[in-house]
Amino acid sequence: MTRLVRAETSCLVREALAAKKREGVRLGRPSRITPEALGKVRDLRDRGLTLQAIANELNSLGTLTASGRVGCWGTSSVQSALETERLNREAQAAADR
Repeated sequence: MTRLVRAETSCLVREALAAKKREGVRLGRPSRITPEALGKVRDLRDRGLTLQAIANELNSLGTLTASGRVGCWGTSSVQSALETERLNREAQAAADR
């Protein structure tokens, strides 16, 4: 009986999350990267800079990381910012439909 309840609950939760995603609701923990930092990252990437070059530029500009530190941008934090920006665009596009 417990397995049946667990399976049913799991199915209901999956359906509810899928519905929210279709509505354009961004699921998960909110990003702490500022919109300005996301814009800088996207602009630099669109200009063809590598992840390391973007990290170096953000560090030299004194741009805050998601944890609020200056000068601590690395390739993984740049990649994370790009992923956050992509997810934000997808959620906005879904909400606009």
